[in-house]
Amino acid sequence: MDQKEINIYIRILVFCFLLLVIILGFIISFINQNKKFHKEKLEAEIRGSEAERRRIASDLHDDLGPILASIKIYVNALSADTDKDKLLIHKINTNLDGCLQQVREMSNLLMPNILQRKGLRNALEEFIANMEPIVNFEIHFVFPKFHTNLNEEKELNVYRIIQEIVTNTIKHSGCSKLEIIFAKSDNVILLNSYDNGVGFESNDISYSTTSGCGISNIKNRINLLNGKINLVSNKADGTKYSIQIPNT
Repeated sequence: MDQKEINIYIRILVFCFLLLVIILGFIISFINQNKKFHKEKLEAEIRGSEAERRRIASDLHDDLGPILASIKIYVNALSADTDKDKLLIHKINTNLDGCLQQVREMSNLLMPNILQRKGLRNALEEFIANMEPIVNFEIHFVFPKFHTNLNEEKELNVYRIIQEIVTNTIKHSGCSKLEIIFAKSDNVILLNSYDNGVGFESNDISYSTTSGCGISNIKNRINLLNGKINLVSNKADGTKYSIQIPNT
């Protein structure tokens, strides 16, 4: 092979190498664009969902609440001449009080106003305090006082993650204890959750889809937070979430 042929082969190799680099660059760019599109779509879906929650919460608080309160006023304005009438009015008042309390609780679950007023830690403490009397297991909640750099939208996502974990535990765990522990390491918020319930197998489809216990909802929100999650569960040892969220 003479020098001329060698030069031709070298040019061909260089051309093939450059072509390969261009193709790889295109593939990487396509993958990144696809990830960006998926994340933007996910953000839009979650923001739309939160907007709908906010609207329903507002309707409950601003419309249904005053209507029930007005009915209570009208009922108490009625004259009760007999013990039977007095007992009836008392029962109506009791039922109305129960309805008003449920409206307030539903409104707060849909859109926790305390999150805006007092921040993530106080909002979660109130949520856990409201859940403890109605669940059949002990909740051990730890959130030390440390500064978080999360904006309002990110704090709401963390709040929803905890809501989803507690809801999953209520529906599926059958545990006697749930631990939810926050910590901070450098610029990362660490969230560890563990229950001593029945657990599940990782290939169980009802737990890996949106029609199941909402694990995909948790993963979607962690993805929006640019966080990481490690989920370990089996039928004997319960379920453990290890979540890392950038504190930025």
